[in-house]
Amino acid sequence: MAKKLVSKEPVELAGGVDFLPGTGILMTEKLDAGASATRPVLRTYNNIDLVMWGNDNNYPKRVIEMAMQSPELLALIDFMVTVLYGDGVGYEVYSGLDTKGTHTWKPGFDPEVEDWLAMNDIQNYFLELVMDQVWFNHGFTELIKNKKSNYIAQVAHQEAAFCRFGKQNPATGYNDMVYINANWPAASMYDALTTPVPVLDTRDIYAAQRFLQSRKFKSVFPTNYPSPGSLIYQLPGWHALFSSKWFDISKLIPILKHALMKFQMTIKYLMEVPEEFWKIQARDRNMSWETMTPVEKSNLKKLVKKEMDKFLTGAENTGKTLLTTFGWDKVNKVKIPGVSITVLDDKLQDGKYIMDSKEASGQFARAFTIPQPLMGPISAGDMGAGSGTDARVHWNMLNARMKSRKVRNLGALNFVARCNQWPTRMPGFRFYVKDIVMDTLDVNHSTSNPKQNSNPTNGNSDQ
Repeated sequence: MAKKLVSKEPVELAGGVDFLPGTGILMTEKLDAGASATRPVLRTYNNIDLVMWGNDNNYPKRVIEMAMQSPELLALIDFMVTVLYGDGVGYEVYSGLDTKGTHTWKPGFDPEVEDWLAMNDIQNYFLELVMDQVWFNHGFTELIKNKKSNYIAQVAHQEAAFCRFGKQNPATGYNDMVYINANWPAASMYDALTTPVPVLDTRDIYAAQRFLQSRKFKSVFPTNYPSPGSLIYQLPGWHALFSSKWFDISKLIPILKHALMKFQMTIKYLMEVPEEFWKIQARDRNMSWETMTPVEKSNLKKLVKKEMDKFLTGAENTGKTLLTTFGWDKVNKVKIPGVSITVLDDKLQDGKYIMDSKEASGQFARAFTIPQPLMGPISAGDMGAGSGTDARVHWNMLNARMKSRKVRNLGALNFVARCNQWPTRMPGFRFYVKDIVMDTLDVNHSTSNPKQNSNPTNGNSDQ
């Protein structure tokens, strides 16, 4: 009869194999790396153990405040959330080789996993994660173990705007703490409302085993989509709209259009009169312009302006002819200025700023890599952006391009699966995003694909 292992500590077996009683996992020397992966370390110039997000530690809030001023920007963000969320999260298991020798997976169903997903409201968790990934290229998933410390019982998404990384650990190079507070930047890591939570080292191939063996009941699994040159906080590509000033331009256009509508529509005529005009108006009323007081001159001008305004406006005056006189200088053979009335152009009718608005909208769409056929017409006067076939093809292409992002968004869930040994019971177990595949109306058409998720987005990356 085999000897029963009762120790709760790791046991070194023969052949360079370690047994972890808490997880039932064997660690072999084949995967025991001889060195740690290199992590660049930032030089710091202050004594706090917090990495500020932006120079004022307020970058996320400033991005939100600016984006909230642009309905178009918010619509594009929502569109990208829809793409990355798809039809929610599912899981699948390995089903063997098909007739062509290709590995295949099939949707899984396991009572334990189903209960875990329901208890954690996993679709809502994933929506919150995707939202932060679109806004900031960051996701913070809090993992909470059960009381026996051998199973991850709960996952919770922590909003990126409320999270700040601690400084890099000099020994390991990774940020081993996250500080959570809803009041940044009006808070500190020592604030009573700040909650410090340990961070998992996602590059550690034994991260799952170490977390289950540790005395920590919760830890943050960070996910991100990398940007070049960014070590701690990543920068989404669309944030370049702010630094490039296209966001400022797009914000100014409606302000200028509003000014035109508010002021220019009421200014239809420009009337120019010489000084002699007022002398004639006074003489016609048996007054002398030269002897009139300033108040009398002002009242006369108001009276004449009122008469002219009445004459030039109103439906009953449409079609009237206005005769004005001017003098003629016989010596210089030039016109002596008289009353001149000019009809002003309506800048609203010539589409002023429309092209600027279209260019700004085009820059917005390119920043999010959204094809034009999926956006629809940019302005009300535009023709359609393409056929239904164009939209369908571009939608499916966009989904294919987003696979790398979807895989990274699944990192925390696939980490949970390994900790809970689901792949051990169900070989090939993995989470995936249920892609929404656009199809032709006639599902029997030779180019159609009746399967909603013929190429699911899956992933086993920890990042």
